[in-house]
Amino acid sequence: MTNYGRGYRWSIISSVFPLPPSAFPLHNVAMAKRSSYQDRIIRNYYENRDTIMIQRLGELVTDLFLAEGKAKPRLWKRVAEILEKLKIPKEQIQHLVRSDNPTLVANLLKKLLEGLG
Repeated sequence: MTNYGRGYRWSIISSVFPLPPSAFPLHNVAMAKRSSYQDRIIRNYYENRDTIMIQRLGELVTDLFLAEGKAKPRLWKRVAEILEKLKIPKEQIQHLVRSDNPTLVANLLKKLLEGLG
């Protein structure tokens, strides 16, 4: 096992992927400074994150009503993730997912939309 001076972790990685550190030129390079435009885009995203999540939830509710078979559990998982990001209590999320009823999520979405307006 070759150690390229990156410590124990690198020796494990190099045993699995036998590449020298020079194969990873961006390993220790600092990120470039963001422009004010990029900063504004990022700031606006986080300021509107709840609205974006509610919009995604609405799209997922529509997909849940139309879903069949293997797609349904995957959609419910995404709904649960979005509800967690919206800070909905875990007990309520678990109840919605276990019920497998998109109408309940649609009702919650309606309440969330009323709270925005």
